Amino acid sequence: MEEDMLEQDFSEIGKLSERYNKDPKSGIFVQLADAYRKNKMIDEALEILTKGLEHHPQYPLAYLIIGKCYFDKRMYEQAKEYFEKTLSFDSESVIALRMLAQTCVAMKDEKGQIFAYKGILALDPFDESAKKKLTSLESLQKKEQLYTVAMAEEYEKQGNIVNALSIYEQLLFTDPTDLLLQQKVKELKGKCSKKKEEIKEEKIEGLQVDNYYRPEDTKPKPEPTPIAPQTTETISEPTPTPPPEEKTLEPVQREEEILALEDFLAETTTEEPTIEPPKPETPQPVEIPEEPVDEVTEKLNILQPFESEEPITEPVEKPETPQPVEIP
Repeated sequence: MEEDMLEQDFSEIGKLSERYNKDPKSGIFVQLADAYRKNKMIDEALEILTKGLEHHPQYPLAYLIIGKCYFDKRMYEQAKEYFEKTLSFDSESVIALRMLAQTCVAMKDEKGQIFAYKGILALDPFDESAKKKLTSLESLQKKEQLYTVAMAEEYEKQGNIVNALSIYEQLLFTDPTDLLLQQKVKELKGKCSKKKEEIKEEKIEGLQVDNYYRPEDTKPKPEPTPIAPQTTETISEPTPTPPPEEKTLEPVQREEEILALEDFLAETTTEEPTIEPPKPETPQPVEIPEEPVDEVTEKLNILQPFESEEPITEPVEKPETPQPVEIP
């Protein structure tokens, strides 16, 4: 019996191959690929389907056969992808929905199963198998949902709003049409934002109090010590500067002494001797010759005392001015 079926399948493959070879762009490639798949020639089927889609990129039946090929190879992720693509071109394909449901069962994808069974019942409301499976899945999901809602409420009672909000958001993601969940999420988000503002205000008040009561630091900040650059050049030491010479102030008394001598000499040069009117038979008075100025300055230089370490403090007596000599 099996040998007869194999001979029939191979004979069908032969007939379809002849038709495909005559016109490779025809839609017969889908039937030929399905015949290869039934004979467990998966790679040959995928090769023909890939070539056929180059000429017919929107052929939903071709994507359905590719999904079946991957399902037979237990590559469920790829199979699910191609079944969903088939439904994107043909949303009323019951075969694609049934294959999608089987693939999601193998993947333990409850959401995918619910989507597939709802689609099947929308097209065939009397499908009892799909109805039972959908009812069991929804009841199980409700129990899990009640358990998670109870957890969220418990977190909310404890004041852990963040965890409660996270659970409600997950539940709302699974059922976006639930108005109660939408309201709860909105309420908890408002509480979270209000709590964040209160914490922020408390931090600001704490900082203000610290700044008010904190004494000012009056200590001068130490100046940073400059870091000497590390160079390989030899630094020459600065030449020591000689100490400033101590200027010995000449005593003021010497100037006074010189001025006194100059006054004395000036008097001797300017003042003329007083000569009485000549008397009869009396000799003329002797005139004192005036000394030149150069000789006087030389004498002054000779008279200057030698410089000594200690200044002369004794006053110099002013010489007496000679009185004019009266010649009898």
